Amino acid sequence: MLTRIFFITVSIFLFHLSFSQSVLKGTVYKEGIDSLGAYVTVTNVSQGIVNLSAANGSYKIRVNEKDMVVFSYVGFLSDTIIVEKQLLIDGYDAFLLSNEGVILEKVTVRGDYRQDSLERRKYYENVYNKQTKVTGGNAPAAGVGVALSPITYFSKSGKETRELKKRLKKQEENYYIDYVFSPSWVSSITGLKDDSLRLFMYMYRPSYKFCRNNDRTALTLYVNDKLKEYSNPKKKK
Repeated sequence: MLTRIFFITVSIFLFHLSFSQSVLKGTVYKEGIDSLGAYVTVTNVSQGIVNLSAANGSYKIRVNEKDMVVFSYVGFLSDTIIVEKQLLIDGYDAFLLSNEGVILEKVTVRGDYRQDSLERRKYYENVYNKQTKVTGGNAPAAGVGVALSPITYFSKSGKETRELKKRLKKQEENYYIDYVFSPSWVSSITGLKDDSLRLFMYMYRPSYKFCRNNDRTALTLYVNDKLKEYSNPKKKK
């Protein structure tokens, strides 16, 4: 009898444990001819879980909402996300772009960053420039205006294109934050290294708007202020 009760208790515990976490799924793409991201490292930083994407670029990893997941591969810029509920429903496709020539040291937007941004835009220009098709036999006379097809606009393909544009815009914003709030620069200000540095950068990663609206002096003050908070958590307001 006791054995049976123990077995039932353990089964219930494992059942609840299995549902306490969700699985994030999707496909990883890399810049280049072989666009599918095979064997990319997928890391749940919040939980210390590490997986690899399959040969066809597909991946899955256990997560909770608000977990930080990083997609990384040697020679490519990492793609970092914070898991939201919608991502668990729709999945997430990661895009890794080559980091050749990227310098992440100064807040000034230097030519190399602009060039990288332009190259990323060129690589995905078929997405940025993709237009909704004109409805057959429904175009305005004399070429004035454009008649959009509701079927095309609200089709699965149209929705996926708009969603991808949003993701690429968000990714470009993240690249700029990485450019300004780089590990080497933050470490030079705080003296933090390794896990302590990664935790600090995760906890106090600034917004894109903040990075755009402030100069290096303001960013330095921000980091110093957050370092005091990080070093004395009991004094956190």
